[in-house]
Amino acid sequence: MANDPEQQNDPFENPLAQQVRLWRAAERGDCSEIRRALVCGANPDARDEDGRTAINIASQAGFPEAVRTLLAGRQMARLYAAGLAGPETDIPHRDHTGHNRDIRHAGAAGSV
Repeated sequence: MANDPEQQNDPFENPLAQQVRLWRAAERGDCSEIRRALVCGANPDARDEDGRTAINIASQAGFPEAVRTLLAGRQMARLYAAGLAGPETDIPHRDHTGHNRDIRHAGAAGSV
């Protein structure tokens, strides 16, 4: 379909495509796809044509893990919006050994 919002090449180009992607992933309980849509800018609080958020959709479909993923995504979006999270913040993060480390350097050579 030529006007299908999901048929865009650049995932950041079309916010509607990401929103539709999020709602469809919530219907299937697809946590990986939910995370991808959220990273690309989908809003977990946006409502579909039936007035449901992705959280409502996943909950009604019986996918508790998807609901948890969406709630975590919503919280992260709020932290970013408030300037409390993001690449320029000094938020300590516990790594797999239980030690705190600066998450800004998580992608540095030698780190996991």
